[in-house]
Amino acid sequence: MAKDMTWLKSYERERHSNEPNESWISSRFDIQGLGWRAASEIYLPELRMTLGKACNSLKKLWKNYKIAGRTGEYRDDIAWKIVRIESVLGIEKTEFSELEGMDLEAEMETGTGSGLTDGELSDEEVELRREELEDERENDEYSTL
Repeated sequence: MAKDMTWLKSYERERHSNEPNESWISSRFDIQGLGWRAASEIYLPELRMTLGKACNSLKKLWKNYKIAGRTGEYRDDIAWKIVRIESVLGIEKTEFSELEGMDLEAEMETGTGSGLTDGELSDEEVELRREELEDERENDEYSTL
């Protein structure tokens, strides 16, 4: 168990270090000179959350991804969410074997997991997507309590 948590402890140590972490240099935002409080308040309209909440979500998604891998659960959706957040943050995107062959660029632009635009979705798919977004917002609100 302690060996499995090494990556998380390392992540926290690097996050609180005064030295810049090369894997967290953003191509979209100049956050190198900013303190954590200032950087965490940058709003990301693509994700409808701040940079701080996006980093927190990314941390939780990685933990869920690893747990799902150990238990043999489906984790394609978790991998897609990780890549989407990494893309919006402008950091290096992780390559997942679960996402091989998927057109991630088209999916990132539309914000859907299917690569289709809203005009190409059926009424049922639009309703399901709306419910998923509401659930994500509720989960984000509970995680900040």
